[in-house]
Amino acid sequence: MAPIANSSGLQPLHMVIAIISCIFVIIILPLIITAIWVICSDIQYFMFSNRPRYLKQEKLRKEWNKAALAEQKRQEIAKDIIFTMINKNRESDEKLILFLELVSIKPYPRIYMANI
Repeated sequence: MAPIANSSGLQPLHMVIAIISCIFVIIILPLIITAIWVICSDIQYFMFSNRPRYLKQEKLRKEWNKAALAEQKRQEIAKDIIFTMINKNRESDEKLILFLELVSIKPYPRIYMANI
């Protein structure tokens, strides 16, 4: 009769994987729980314990976002006008860079300007 393999015990590879998994869970789980706790306590502090300040900050944030969107649209319109003017009049790249600086748009690299 042939000997029967002991299949009830863990193989060495399985034991190593189990040990590494346990160490990973023991180290990472407290970090995740701490991060969630900090985020939730910050939300609780800012939103509930000091409600008038939170509402004022939200109102200012919304106004800031509207102003930023309007400024972005203004810069895009100015950029389009400048590119149209430069292409129509065949002006030099130096003028293009100066005009873009006037409307607070970073000058584009020469490679992009060549494709316009």
